[in-house]
Amino acid sequence: MYFAVSHIYIESESAKGQDLTTDLKRLAEKIRGRFKVCAACTSGNQRSEAHGIAIAALGAEEEKLSRLIDSIVAFCEQSGIGRVTNEEALIDHIEHINQSEEED
Repeated sequence: MYFAVSHIYIESESAKGQDLTTDLKRLAEKIRGRFKVCAACTSGNQRSEAHGIAIAALGAEEEKLSRLIDSIVAFCEQSGIGRVTNEEALIDHIEHINQSEEED
């Protein structure tokens, strides 16, 4: 079993501040429904103006999770909210979580 954690950064020319946060919350709901993953809006703060969507998912194969993340990025691009400026993802085997805890 593999897990994936991803952060998709989105920049919008038209929506700013609270409007962008509202749009991203709606987009996160659509992503949860369509792709059956955990999704949440990440809004900018005092240190960063970055807005985006955080994604978490489980899957049997690393390749399938990678394709799933790619599909979600494409869905975000097609949503019309804004442009995906960056995407960071971590995909690893779930057993590696336990190994890290045992080493401490």
